Parts: sequence; C-alpha cells; structure tokens
Amino acid sequence: MPSIHQRIDSINAQLAAQKQLIGQLEAERSALPGQLSSLMEGERDRMLRERRKWEDLREDVNVCYRRVKDALHVNNLAIPRSHGSGERPNLERLYEMTRDPAAVAQSPSRTDEVLRLCGRYLDYIDVHVRQIENSGSSRCDQHNRELDVRRQQIDRRIREAHASEDAILGGPEGTELAAALRRAQAESAVSVARLNRWPEAGACASALFGYEGPKINADREKADLLKRTFGNMVSGNKLCLARNIQLERGFGARVEYNVNDEDRVVAGIEAMLLSALLARPARGLRVITADGIHYGPTFLGRLEPLARVRKSGFLRVPASDDEMRAMLKSQHAHYSGLQTKLAGQTLEQYNAAHPDEALPPTVLLVAQDPNAFGFSMAGSELAFLAGNARSLGITVVELVRLDPRSQNQRAFQSTLTTGADIVVRQTDDGRFYVLHNDKKRRFMWGRVPDLPADFVSRACQLAAPQTFGSVYFDRPELSFTLPTRSVGKRRPITVPIGIDDDDKLFNCTFEGDNFAAYIMGAAGSGKSSLLHTIIGSLIMNYHPDEVELWLVDFNKTEFSEYAKLKPPHVRNVLLEESEQLMFDLIDELMARMERRESLFEANGWKNLSDVPPSVFMPAIFVIIDEFAQVSMQLLETRNSTALPDYTLKLESLLRLGRKFGIKFIFSSQSFLSGVRALTETARNQIQLRLAMKNVRDEVEGTLGVDGSNRTDALMDEINSLGRFQSIFRQQEKVDGRDTWRYYHVRNLYLEYDALRKAVLDVNAALHAENASSTDFAQALTSDNAYADKHPVFLTSDAPVPYGVMKERYRKFAGNVRAHAGYETVDLSRTALLNLGVPASFVQVKPAIMDLSGPEENVLVAGGTDDERACMAMSALRSWFEVDPNHEGIEVWGSGNARAYADHMDYWGKLTHASSPGEIKARVESLKDKVLADKRPRLVIVFGLDAIFDEMGEMEELAELSSLGGSAPKANEPAKSDGGGTDLWSLMQSLDEQIGDGPLDDATRASIQSQIDGYNAGVPARSGAPIASGDVKRVKSIIGKLLEVGPKRGTHFVVLQPDAYSVKKCGLDQQLFMHKVAFPMSRGDSYDLFGGPVASNLAAGTAVYTCERRQVRIVMRPHIYKGMVVNGWRFDGTTTSRTGGA
Repeated sequence: MPSIHQRIDSINAQLAAQKQLIGQLEAERSALPGQLSSLMEGERDRMLRERRKWEDLREDVNVCYRRVKDALHVNNLAIPRSHGSGERPNLERLYEMTRDPAAVAQSPSRTDEVLRLCGRYLDYIDVHVRQIENSGSSRCDQHNRELDVRRQQIDRRIREAHASEDAILGGPEGTELAAALRRAQAESAVSVARLNRWPEAGACASALFGYEGPKINADREKADLLKRTFGNMVSGNKLCLARNIQLERGFGARVEYNVNDEDRVVAGIEAMLLSALLARPARGLRVITADGIHYGPTFLGRLEPLARVRKSGFLRVPASDDEMRAMLKSQHAHYSGLQTKLAGQTLEQYNAAHPDEALPPTVLLVAQDPNAFGFSMAGSELAFLAGNARSLGITVVELVRLDPRSQNQRAFQSTLTTGADIVVRQTDDGRFYVLHNDKKRRFMWGRVPDLPADFVSRACQLAAPQTFGSVYFDRPELSFTLPTRSVGKRRPITVPIGIDDDDKLFNCTFEGDNFAAYIMGAAGSGKSSLLHTIIGSLIMNYHPDEVELWLVDFNKTEFSEYAKLKPPHVRNVLLEESEQLMFDLIDELMARMERRESLFEANGWKNLSDVPPSVFMPAIFVIIDEFAQVSMQLLETRNSTALPDYTLKLESLLRLGRKFGIKFIFSSQSFLSGVRALTETARNQIQLRLAMKNVRDEVEGTLGVDGSNRTDALMDEINSLGRFQSIFRQQEKVDGRDTWRYYHVRNLYLEYDALRKAVLDVNAALHAENASSTDFAQALTSDNAYADKHPVFLTSDAPVPYGVMKERYRKFAGNVRAHAGYETVDLSRTALLNLGVPASFVQVKPAIMDLSGPEENVLVAGGTDDERACMAMSALRSWFEVDPNHEGIEVWGSGNARAYADHMDYWGKLTHASSPGEIKARVESLKDKVLADKRPRLVIVFGLDAIFDEMGEMEELAELSSLGGSAPKANEPAKSDGGGTDLWSLMQSLDEQIGDGPLDDATRASIQSQIDGYNAGVPARSGAPIASGDVKRVKSIIGKLLEVGPKRGTHFVVLQPDAYSVKKCGLDQQLFMHKVAFPMSRGDSYDLFGGPVASNLAAGTAVYTCERRQVRIVMRPHIYKGMVVNGWRFDGTTTSRTGGA
C-alpha cells in the first residue's frame, strides 16, 4: 500500500502533468491569431505572385496593342472585348504579327485581327486574375474556419484538463489520500477521548512525531474543491500531514532548535511521548532519556512522574555524568541481550512471530548542546543503540540546542542520527521546517489537550511492572494440566527454567544439538531447586510414555522424594555414591542406544522426532546430580587394564545418543572438576550450559568464556550473579552460523508442596498397564494409561538378606545368557557367586567362576568381622547351587578369627576345622582329594595369617619341649587355664621369661611347669600334632592347592581382615582371580589392586574385581541373622538400624 508521501507525490505529479498540458493548450490557443495572420499574409503573397504573372502577360499584350495604336496615330483605339473566356495568349504569334506596326496600320484587316486577338488575350487574362482572387479569398476563409475549429478543440481539451484535475482531487485518489490523512491523524492524535479510554483503546503501531505541510499542486480556483475533499486537513493548497513513527521499525530524527524556542520543543516532545504511550498498552513502551543539557526529566514534560516509577518503561533520568555513564552501560548490556534474543531478526519480525511474547519498542531521547561542555554523547554505548535502532525497534530523537549568537552551531555534526528519517530545523524567523526532496516544508509540533486529572496517576499505576515472579505456579502461563500424548508427531521437549529482566518466561529446548546440559552452581546457589523445576516440568507437561526419567544423585540427598511419590515417568531413582552405579548406568544406556540404532536403521528414522507417537520409545532424560563426585572414578578407567574405558563409552553416548532420544543433564558444584572424566569430544556435545553463583573461574569455564567472546557486559553479568540466578548458554543459528548466546535469567522455583500435589494428581489420573515398556512396542492410546516401567528405587544403604534375593538369582541363572556379559556362560562348568547386591539399579550381577579354570579363587580383604562373615555366607549360599549336599565344602578358621569363631552356628553344620592340628590334617586330606579327583569343592578360610601364626606357635612349643623335661603335648588345643590364661597370653609370658640369654635349670623347670599346667587344663582334640617344619609344609601345600586346585575343581575363598594380613600370608595374589575389598586406605588399595579402587568406597560397601574379565562391581554384602553390617541388623524377618556397626 502506498504511503501518504507517495500518494501526495503521485497526485502532485498528475496535477503537474495536467497543468503543463493546460499551459501548452493555452499557449497553443494564444498562438492561433498569429497563425491566421501568417496564413493570410502567405495567401496575399501567393495571389500577388500569381497575379503579377498575369499582369506581366497583360502588359506584354498591351505593348503589342500600343505598337499598333501608335502606328495608327490615334488616341483612342478600342480593343474589342467579349468578356468571355478569351483565348490563352500566344505572345510569339502576337509579337510576330506586330513586329512591323506600320504594315499592320496600313492593313485594316491585320489591324482588326491584332486588336481582336489582344481583346481575346486580355479576356483570358481577366478570367484568370479573377480566378486567383477568388481562390485566395476562399483559402483565407478556409484558414479562418480551420483555426476556429482548432480553437474550439483547444478550449475543449483545456476544459477536460481542468476536469481531470477535479477528478484527481475529488476522485478516488484524492479521497483515498484524504482517508489516509484522516487515519494517520486518528491513529496518532492525542485526543481527550483517547486519553480517557487508555489503555483500553488497545495498541497500535504508530505514534505522532509532528505535522508537515506538503503542498497540493493546485491553483487557487481549486480551493473549494480542496476544502470539500480534505476538509480541515487543508489550508489553501497546503495539507496537514501527521508525521507518524512506526515504533517497532525504529526511527531516526534530529531536531535543531534555538535556545529561545525550547519550550515549544518540550511541548512537542511531550506530545510525541503521549502519542507513543497511547499507541502501546501498559508497559508496552520503553523511554530512555539521556539529557546532557538539563540532567533531568525536562523533556518528559507532564509525564515526568513515570520516570520515578521503579522498573517502569520510563527509565529514571540520570542526574549526573556518572549516572549517565552507568545508565548507558546498563542499556548497552540490555540491548546486547535483546540482540542475542532476536537472533538476527528485527524487533518487528520477532513480535510478528511471537505475538504472545511481544517485546516493547523504545524511544531514546538524546539532548545535547554543542556550545556547552557537558556530557559527551559520542560514546560507544549510544553509538551501539543508534547504529542498531532499526533492528532493535528504537526511535532515536536527537535534540540539539543551538544558540544563534554562537559561532559553533554551524560546525555541529550529528554522530547519532546520520541519515535520519526526518531533520527538523528553524528558519531565521523561528518557524520549524523539514526538508523533502530538497524542498522546505513547514513543520508543526503536535499539541496536547488538557490531560484528564487522573491520567498521569493511572499511567504510573499501569507502568509499574506486573510481575508474576519466579514461583512456578504463580505464573498464569504455567497453570497445571494433566499431560497428554502427542498427536501425529512427537512434541518437541521444551522446559521453562527462568524469567528474564522483563518478567518474561524463558524456555530451554532439549531438541537438536541442545540435548545435553550442564548445570553448575556452588552450594546454596539454587542448583538443586532448578533441577526439581526441570524434573517437575517434564512430569507435568509430557506423557509418561514419551518421557522417561533416570534420576541419579551421588550425594543421596536430592531425589529421594521421587522414590516416595513414584511419578509414572520415573524409571530409576538411584541414590548411591558408588562408581558401580555409573558403570551400570553407562552400560545400560549403551545397550539401549544400540537397540534403538537397529530399530532406526530398520525403519529409516533419522531422529526420535521421526518415530511415530504410536511406537513406544520415550525420550530418556538422564539427570545426574553431583556428577563431579564420580568424574574421577570414570577417569581412572582410562587406560585401565582391569576395566573398559568408560570415558569413551560416555563419549559415545553423548556423540550418538541425541538422535536416539537420550538426553543428559549433568549437575555439580564444580564444572572444572566435573568434566575431567569427559573427553574433549564429549564436552563439545554439551551445548546447554547453566552457570549459577560460584567463583569466576567456574562460571567462565562452564560458559566457555575466553578471549573471543569475553565482553564487559558479560563480565558484569557474571560478577553480579545472585542466588537463584543463572547465565544460560546455548548454541543458536545466526545468519546460518552456529553462535553462542548468553541469557541472564532468574530461575523458576517449583515449591515442594506444589510439586507434590501435581505429581499426586498425575498419579491419580493416570494408571499403569502391563503393556510392554520395551522400545518399539505398540504404545497405548489412552491419555490416562501408561506402560508400567517397573521402576527401580535405589534409595537406602540397608543391606539385603540373601533369602530376599534368592528367587531373583535363580531366575537370572535360568536365563543367564540373555544378560549382557553372560552370553557365553555354561552353568554345567560355571558357578555364579552372588557375593552381594550391586550398588546400582542392576541388582543381580554375579561373579563368574570357572569350575576348572586356573586361579579361580576369591580373596576378601578388609571390612568388619561380621561383613567378612556375610561375604563368606554369600559365597557358600551361591555354592550350594553347585554342591547342594555340601559334600565338597570345608570351612577353616583361626580360633582368634572373630568372623569364624562368633558364627559357629553357621560353620558348625559344615565340615570345619579351627585348631592348627585339625587344619593341618584337612590340608593333607584335601591335597589327597585334589590329586584323586576333580569334584567341585569350595574351601572357606578365615584368617589364613592367624592360622599360620598359631601353627608357628605350636611349632615353637614343640621345639621348646626339646629343651628338657616332659615334652609338651603339642597335639592339645589351646584353652584357657583355671586362671583364665589363653595360649596367646601364655606365649607372650614365655617369650618374656626366655629372653635372649641361656636358661638356668630353675627357669627351665618353671617354663615346663607352666606348659604342663596349660595342657592339663585343655581337653584333648583331634588332629595331627604340629611338629617342626609343619608350618612351612602347610604353607607350601596351600600355595600349591591355590595354584593347582582350581584347575581340578577345588576353589578357595580366603577372608583376611586387612591388606597387611594379606601380605603377611605370603601368598601369590596372582592366584586370586576374584578379589573383594571393603573400604581401606589408598595405600592398601594400591597394594591389593594396583589402584585406588577400594579407597573411595562408602561405608557398608565392597568392591569386587576380576581384572582378567575386566569386571568391577561395587556392592553391598548380604546380611544374615545375627550379623551387623554398616549399622544394620537382620533378625530373620526385618532389617533395622542398630545405631552402630
């Protein structure tokens, strides 16, 4: 649609053409008499020329006549005339006849003939002379008639041209222009009616800047017609054109005025601001005043109170240079953020695409006096605002006060409004004008009627920001509705996470490259609250069959409520601090990804969004709090020989998982330590970054701030981060290129009671069905039904009795090859040892023991006596599946090993031995059995070092008896004597008595008496006597049994109280393929495992390793009746806290 200026130019061009035509026609009409005169003169000249020829001919005839007359000597000689047509003169004949006049005179007949011939010739000439005269007269008449016709034609065309002018002015074009002028005035005029109806009058795009006086190219005679067409919008031939501002498109105006006329300018600016305010609803306009003349709200006029309303659209006016700098700096940061949000669009384009999130346009008033030494307006902040005014929707009005008496005013050159849309200047007599096509047009400021008494107060109330705040359900756009299924195509996943400076909701999308996020914040920053907001939003807005939550908290504090509430979206709530959890998590996700990859390939899908909603394949959200705690454990698997490199597995998940709908949210107090376990490739996949309050290095590291993107504005945002605030980074396309965008937001807060109610409402409205929860299953169709995910809630550190897990173990064994890592297991040749419950959502993960494989022995180190006893019981219970009659099971234990001695109610039912002699006999017997057959056997050994020590002590006693007196009864077991002396006390006493020197007879007799007395108080026990060299032999046999036994079906489970006791045994640790360790020091862990695997364990857990098979499992030992594990006791029915281990 043409603009008003274009309409005026078009009408004026047409009027000019008609006026030019009229002028040409009138000039042509004025030239008609001259043309006639010229034609008449030409006719006369032509007649004279033609007549002269005939008159010359007449004279020739008369010459001949006179010759004859003279020859006759008469005065009157009549020429006979018939006055007829005559005869065409033949002068040669006549000349020949009158050559001799005398002869002619002498002959009357010849005379008569000459005279008759002259008469006929003269008659002929008279006829033609008359014809010439008649023809000339006729042609003159014809010219007169033709010119009269032309004059009439010209008059008609002049009338038509005037009619065309009337048609232009009074016809469609004129009326359309008049209508456009009325619309322009109506939409921007500041009237009492609009003031009274505001803001109910609604928003419009235009505001009044002032009025121009363009001329209509019409004569005074058209004054009545102009008045009829344009009414009061015309005076003479000058129109009153409202010069409106398209607020969202940006505008540039410069006003140069004389200091004596500032009041008129102030009134005009006030009218402009009022018009802009009326054009926008409440808070739909921003007004920034940078007044370097008055340092106050002078140019706001009666609207000055709006600048005192906190956070209104009218910014407070700086009152000093420092305030001016601070204000401009903050606005530079604000509009830099707005530019980021627009992402290459203009404000008008953004608002058209997001009508519900429309951003306000801005009026920027910049006042300066080039003759004064005030604040310089040539700074980069103002240059940025003015340079981006078109895209940011900023109307820049530069007010330049000039003093006519100053010599500097002509030297002023604007640096802000170069190429302004309108430049207003003053003539010497004080009139304002603008230039249009290098022609001056009069300019008039808008006028404001008397404001309604309550207008300013109403405006102040409405200008105060209507904020809904950051509480989730306080915001109307986040009202709770039950989640429904996607229809036709899967809905993209978008989560509200905060609000911006304008109280607008800020959403985070998890689609495309934005599938992984890292949230970093120090303790107390609000990080956990933000996690709950994200989780709650997913639960409330997406159907359980479309979103699946895996919640992992290594600090075991944040996600426990979801285990209690059990929302249908949850697959796992894992509150555990073990590395096992992360390993199993990664392995399970890898398996899920590989299954989905096959399905995608088979169905031609490229991304999860291609999968129809009718197929069950939810987006998996893996949300890990305190990720930094496990980062180092993942890092230790890099270049490990005992475990796969889980950092590479996690990299693969992050690199490939996004297309299959696997999304991650990592959270920790430290980003720099949290990402140590992530390869560079893995880190690059995490595009979404949220940095909360923390030290600067952490914030910059999270956001990826370096020299290429570090700006003062961003640094100010980082330094000013408060609690429950985030700087959000995501990658966006700008002009086809990937660009980092940063947003400072206040985090949304979802109160626990509101979250709990919403989850309970979801639980009440939706019900689980036993539909398949396997990818690619047929999805349910009802919004109120969902596939039961059979969630795992790992929320307690309570150990689980073996009996509780027994049925699961049997089911696992019954389908063992269906489980990852167990595909090749042959139960006829393999034992599955369920030594404990993995500290993970994978609750069954037995150790694989080859019944005839080398080094298939188990070493257990550390833990309490009861914990080691529990581990031994679990090995036995697992072995019962191999040897249900217990024929090949033996339990050996030192009498001083509490794990053995305190639980004889368990071991006493099996073949067991405790005295050195008994154990020696069992060793010898076992050696023979191993040599004889390959039957499966399991030997549980408690405190092998203590057994060797006791054998050594008995061997010393046997040697001591050889010193004299009665030989000690070495085959008698240790027992406390009547005075309560036990073997250890006796040995310590004897060592002190013997000392380093030779014994005298009295001392020797005393020692022998003590030994005899001890032996007399101990009842006889079975077993071979311990003789000199037996310890070495037993050690040698056990070493060989550990080496050869597993190949022949005999396996050992050796349980030692600590790493020192393991080393004290002197056994080759390479003979133990299976190792179990409870928490121990880093040094001990390195001694046993070559790494810190047991030094990072939580209380009540143990780590199982099988380096050859690259297996590591962190587990909690089973608990048995009468035993205490990590402060828990099992009474045969329930497990309860005891308050201590």
